Amino acid sequence: MAFKILSWCPNRELEAVLSATLEDLPYEIVVQDDAQASNPAAREQWLESVRPNAIISLLPSTLADIDDAYLEQVSQVVAYCAVNNVPIIQVSSYRVFGEGYSVTALQEDAEPGAQDELGVRLNKLEALYANLSQKIIVRTGWLLNSAVDSVFAQLIPPLLERDSKLVVSDHHFGCPLPKEFLAKALVAMSQQILCGAENWGVFHLHSADSCSEAELGDQLVRVFNADYQQDLQLPTVASKDDSRYHFVGSANILGRRCTDNFGIQLPTWRKGFKNLVAQWLKGNAQYSHLLDLKASDKK
Repeated sequence: MAFKILSWCPNRELEAVLSATLEDLPYEIVVQDDAQASNPAAREQWLESVRPNAIISLLPSTLADIDDAYLEQVSQVVAYCAVNNVPIIQVSSYRVFGEGYSVTALQEDAEPGAQDELGVRLNKLEALYANLSQKIIVRTGWLLNSAVDSVFAQLIPPLLERDSKLVVSDHHFGCPLPKEFLAKALVAMSQQILCGAENWGVFHLHSADSCSEAELGDQLVRVFNADYQQDLQLPTVASKDDSRYHFVGSANILGRRCTDNFGIQLPTWRKGFKNLVAQWLKGNAQYSHLLDLKASDKK
């Protein structure tokens, strides 16, 4: 019988990636029904009937949906895990550190202390796990290609629309990842804890190399000009003495525990970048017509 990995708190986009990642593995991903999300009694009954071997608790598709109802759902599953001795992985975000930018990269032992509304809620989320022994909290930095709150979602539209107000910083750094790598990491961790690995606590998941907002903007401009017959210019770059920036918070999170404890080899953020852009365009009707302009690959 296959191990059951339960996806808690609906995030249909990431659940689809998780399902694809697990397709050829002896694990079954069980997804919460939308109707149960707002009914605590139904959720409890469903948990008891599924009897998962491990749980992955996802963030909502948009961080703005981290509200009291979401925290209540997570609190319920944490209580279930405590009583039934079920290991759980909670996805979190660099925004747990707040809206400010830290010049020094934030390691896994850095203390969150956000004052903004989103950061405070993420702090409350992680605090729900304080007394749970078998838990993993995975904080991610910038995600390149998720539908909402991602690098592509926030940079591609203003770039293509030639928004003169767009500014990117050359001294605000992050270590971005595609959502597919996040899913692979969650699966790898799940596999190992189901085989007895006792690696618990906070883990920072990030790319092997960092980049600035300006580097991301430049990479996107190069891709669109070379592959999609655009004539884009690099947006305004805020240099060292210019305090403007595009992305809020400190996405320059670092840590070695994913590699040291689980053997996860971190990729460069540039790997597969062009393909990720193409897939993002395909999933966004407003810009998918650009795929018809895509230059043929020539050797």
